[in-house]
Amino acid sequence: MDVEKYFENVRSYMLLAKKEVGQNFLVDSRVAGRIVEALDARSGDRVLEIGPGAGSLSFFLAQGEGDSLLVDIDEALIAKLEKDFEGNPRVTPVKGNALETDFSQFDRIIGNLPYYITTSLLEKAAVEMKEGARAVFMIQKEVFRRVIAKPGEEGYGPLSILLSLSAETQKEMVVPPTAFVPPPHVESLVFSLLFSRNFNFDRGEFLLFLKKLFLHRRKRILFDLTSMTGKEGALAALENAGIPETERAESVSPSRFLRLFEGMGR
Repeated sequence: MDVEKYFENVRSYMLLAKKEVGQNFLVDSRVAGRIVEALDARSGDRVLEIGPGAGSLSFFLAQGEGDSLLVDIDEALIAKLEKDFEGNPRVTPVKGNALETDFSQFDRIIGNLPYYITTSLLEKAAVEMKEGARAVFMIQKEVFRRVIAKPGEEGYGPLSILLSLSAETQKEMVVPPTAFVPPPHVESLVFSLLFSRNFNFDRGEFLLFLKKLFLHRRKRILFDLTSMTGKEGALAALENAGIPETERAESVSPSRFLRLFEGMGR
């Protein structure tokens, strides 16, 4: 399959892009190739592509060594992909919702994430991806600040805390609006996640725990913790975790959050 012809065909789908689900089709074949290369899929890997759209990343996945499942909610685009990769037993396009897909079944996950569900998909990856798995995601550039935010920084919260404890995050490249049709109004950023840490805690329960403690960012952490355990229990738990009762959640380090979580018998 000729790369220039394929991406010219992708470009022709511009008028079918649906703004309500955040569709912008990547038409720069060099960028698409680099994104798939960063995934480092190998023979025997099970690969999930989230929202393949018109198939820009799928084209290069199909030439790789993994077995790829392409999941998109757009039935018309799935029909296109079925035609594109007919006869390739390692590529399976299916109509479905990535939020309802079990990420733990895959060794590699890739996707240009729709803005309106970016956080939900990243949280799902942080909770479900298995040890040794790798993900490569493209998101809006400003959202990446929340992914890597540290204590005291804007955007620091449950997602950045959980990812810092479960994965190694690496910025791969910035992608300009001109690489897409229709061009978005913002720059995009590609980053990778390598889930190489030991998961000796329940990541799903930990994420819910963190969300409760960030309900009132401007109040002391004691406030939200008290609503969970009572004041006496909250004070004891904070002391055991080495967290002053006057601290706010936004200034507590990930490791101390984990100590607090584990100290409460979670």
